[in-house]
Amino acid sequence: MSRQMKALAGLGAAACFALAAAAGPAGADRQSFNDWHVHDGGTGNTDASGLTHRGVSFFPAIFTGGDVAAYKSNPSLLVYCPNATDKTLLHDGAVLGENLRDGVCMNDLYIIHLKSVPDADVGQVPAAWTQVFHETVAGTGYTTFYMLTPH
Repeated sequence: MSRQMKALAGLGAAACFALAAAAGPAGADRQSFNDWHVHDGGTGNTDASGLTHRGVSFFPAIFTGGDVAAYKSNPSLLVYCPNATDKTLLHDGAVLGENLRDGVCMNDLYIIHLKSVPDADVGQVPAAWTQVFHETVAGTGYTTFYMLTPH
């Protein structure tokens, strides 16, 4: 391997390491949470780190069989989600058949993939996804599914 190739390979490895370090985990030890929220039973307040504390939502159903106290008392289960800062790129809800939510959140153990689809499309959701929640928005029923990927 030539000297120039070794230098480029080293530079590439350093860049990958720096990118991985900059991305950082979404955990309580992270120093800045701008554009993130945590489902920890909060009331919507934003702390000094920029993290917004929201209600537990349906996450206790996923991780503790619905036991809210057990969910809230285990920091490794608390779910952190990026805010949808790119909402202008998402649908406005006016097109029938569009998903209500698609995205990922995470805790110390898993990446939580989320998808809320109109009830008419539930049959199209792959078998690997698990149903967790149902809601009605503007007269349309939506079912929320999740899939866990271990960290």
